[in-house]
Amino acid sequence: MEWSVLPDESKREVIKRLDFMSRLSIKDDKCLVVVYTGIDKFLRMEISKGENGCVIHKMENSYDLKKAIVKVFTESVPTVLACSILRNLFNYESTLIGTFELEFDTCNFLSQINQLERILSVIGSKAKTGSSQFNVKRFHANWMTSLQIIDACHLSLFNCMVLEEVEREGIVWETESLTPRITMETSKRYGEQIIRLNDIYMAERRADCRFKMVEKAMETENGYTTCRWSKIQDVFLWDHQKITSERLNKDVEMKRVVVPQIDIVTRWNKSKCGVWVHIMKMYNEKKYVNFFKNETCGLRYLCEKCSDPFDYWFYQNLPRRIHHEPEWSDVGILSQDANKDTKDIEMIENAMKLKKKFQDEDKKSKRKQKKQKKSKTLTKKDDEFNSWGFGIQKKIEMDQLVKSTAQMSVHENSGEIIV
Repeated sequence: MEWSVLPDESKREVIKRLDFMSRLSIKDDKCLVVVYTGIDKFLRMEISKGENGCVIHKMENSYDLKKAIVKVFTESVPTVLACSILRNLFNYESTLIGTFELEFDTCNFLSQINQLERILSVIGSKAKTGSSQFNVKRFHANWMTSLQIIDACHLSLFNCMVLEEVEREGIVWETESLTPRITMETSKRYGEQIIRLNDIYMAERRADCRFKMVEKAMETENGYTTCRWSKIQDVFLWDHQKITSERLNKDVEMKRVVVPQIDIVTRWNKSKCGVWVHIMKMYNEKKYVNFFKNETCGLRYLCEKCSDPFDYWFYQNLPRRIHHEPEWSDVGILSQDANKDTKDIEMIENAMKLKKKFQDEDKKSKRKQKKQKKSKTLTKKDDEFNSWGFGIQKKIEMDQLVKSTAQMSVHENSGEIIV
């Protein structure tokens, strides 16, 4: 049974029983809401201003507006309507959102403040309709989002007892690869919570990688910088460090390099999965040494073997937003300065070249599929799919859940917006 034909009460019951990733992208006159329920499975709503209110284009596992179901609501502010939808889907104690992603399309702080006020009028501890903080494990914002805005979301939108990770990230559009090649991030840990600022690169950038790592580490007072490489061949970087290694645990070998002139220590790590490096000011090393010793794979979502299947799929396909949904690809970095709306010409050109590469790849793939007489053998059983936070789930169980909730009695419309 399709989501669109479920009664409102049934949708709520399904939401309560599953773990999701939610995405909210905001522009001045329109919003995008996406709820991911598994690999290649998502509910998508584009909300824009119309003559008689807000127009919602609803899609399921599709980016094609021509195939959308269209609804009109009297609410005149897209952000308010988008947040009302999210509130009525997720505002339950039993509902756990794996990741909540927030995107702005401008670096202008005043514009972000205005949008945040609209969000907080509907969701969060100060909402007009009463407190409605979400149970979110991970909060991700795009590179343009002000750190002050992130702090405000952290405190007001989400249940701090549940929140484990806050991350601001962006992709540097490059044409060397169609998937993430390197990630470089700064991390700070506060008890069980971790805060990251992460840049994703689609090229090796071998020449300036070391300089950028040191620069970031020097700027990080109470944390550390990590660089992760996506290919096992990158282990030569670890081999290049001509010093004796030590074994941290059964999975990881480490080479420790100290640069006393600038008070920096570098920890090169190698496992069967690949190579990654932590770099920090020397006085910070003791704070994180226990975490480093217990780390078995430091590649995060770059590792197909160790990461959550949804995480891996999501980040492998994140660059494809420039192809599938260019209007909503604000995760892509187009400026050298996150505090200004000026755009770098070279970065824009790279984005267009990358989009063309994805288009060409899709055309080749479609031609190949037409030539094939038999479909490829599926690597997974037809009745299984990967769901955020759950690993493998039985599709038949999902179908039964939908059918059972569809049979429930539907309460009278209470004025809530469920789409």
